[in-house]
Amino acid sequence: MRFVCRSSQDEWRDQAACRGLDVTWFYPDPDDRLAVTRAQSFCATCPVRRPCARHAITAGERHGIWGGSTEQERAAFRRAMTRRTASARGGRR
Repeated sequence: MRFVCRSSQDEWRDQAACRGLDVTWFYPDPDDRLAVTRAQSFCATCPVRRPCARHAITAGERHGIWGGSTEQERAAFRRAMTRRTASARGGRR
């Protein structure tokens, strides 16, 4: 038996369009543009796309398509947020 801790912040998962689908769809080879685009297109129709992407960014998800965002897009967003935070603190990290 496996226990999974979930908080009320994870309730968005219950409404995810991908719930119950084969997860391999959302973990394509990053070089397979067709598969990446297919997953992103599916995410574009999801009612919880934003909370999903937010989870991936805050949890540091390094793989897969989350909320329509790729690994590279999330990494770029994290770098931009780090720069913005450092700038707001006067250049200190």
